[in-house]
Amino acid sequence: MLTIRSDQLATLEKSVDEAKIRRFADRLAIDRPADAGAMKREMLLQLVSDGVADASQLEITDNEEVYRFLNLFFLPDEIKTDDRVQGILIRVLNNVTLSAQHRLDFIETNISKRDDIQKLLS
Repeated sequence: MLTIRSDQLATLEKSVDEAKIRRFADRLAIDRPADAGAMKREMLLQLVSDGVADASQLEITDNEEVYRFLNLFFLPDEIKTDDRVQGILIRVLNNVTLSAQHRLDFIETNISKRDDIQKLLS
């Protein structure tokens, strides 16, 4: 019978987490070359690592949903700095009674992919 000690399991989990962070960072750099791709590798890895931790706190755990969450870090500055929009984002993301998919769908439909961003901000 094979026995894995707790320290070995912890090392394995850390290795898996680091690989996942690198994959997210690689994907962001490819999908978003103007912003994520232009970042220094260490900065991007830290941003992704922090984002994965934040997603977990918000009960966003599915890899595709985590990736969608990470993309929110690259919203246009006029959206990220608008207090009303930030309030909406915070309320929606913290509403864990809704699925992560539902919350992120709402944000994408109503905020990040709107063609009329200026109407939203006025």
